[in-house]
Amino acid sequence: RRPAGPRRRTSSSRGARRAILPCGSRTRRAAIGPRARRAWRSIAIDPEPPFRTPGRHSAAAAVSARAARRAAQHSVVGVLGQEALAGTPPAALMAQAVQLLARVFRADVAVILRMSADDSVLRLQAAHGLEERILEDRTIAVEGDSLSSFTAQQVEPVVLADLASETRFRPSTLLLARGVKSGLSVPIRGRARPYGVFSMCWSRTRRFEPDEASTLAAAANVVGLAIERATTEAQLRASESHSRFLASIVEQSEDAILTRSLADVIMSWNP
Repeated sequence: RRPAGPRRRTSSSRGARRAILPCGSRTRRAAIGPRARRAWRSIAIDPEPPFRTPGRHSAAAAVSARAARRAAQHSVVGVLGQEALAGTPPAALMAQAVQLLARVFRADVAVILRMSADDSVLRLQAAHGLEERILEDRTIAVEGDSLSSFTAQQVEPVVLADLASETRFRPSTLLLARGVKSGLSVPIRGRARPYGVFSMCWSRTRRFEPDEASTLAAAANVVGLAIERATTEAQLRASESHSRFLASIVEQSEDAILTRSLADVIMSWNP
């Protein structure tokens, strides 16, 4: 007999039952936009099976659960793309990416660090699974020997099979204290330059499939293009403001001011 108590909502797809997890706290809801909030509520993730029974049915259930998780991961990338096309500010988009991807990947820690304009340091922009007081004003040198520094200089995703035994970089004491054992880390790139690092970590040792690394890289690309577009738009606004300022000086001047092309053709003059 089923014990009394609140029941979790479930939805079925091709016979496989999937639990829809709650969307989280009010603070977390406020950090994401309306599209991402709807995705947060609707993305279904298969729960871990309470026991494993060898046989044909258990193998089929495992395949179905794996397919459902992959579909959920891909749907998050689509949601982030819609948010980016809608003009969501990069800071809000990064917060959404951290929360949504940490959920569908069941990651214990997820962070996004953004590179400074002079490419010298990485600054924390969004995080999941770490205390905020520890992360305040946290910066990492790009030329350092940390995981983030190493990832920022790579093109392909960085897979961490065992953080404690890593020799490519110095393991973070913060992550080790958090109990992190494995992880994925990808650079956030635009068309012209890198814009940061997106990392997810787990407190258990696990095997990563190529599709998982590709999904995280795709999400990082969406964030990178959003940052690049926002940067370009800000530069255009600044250029237009400077042009209007120069034009006002020319119009108010009592002296004759001409502009000529390289072919010595007069292009403009003040009245």
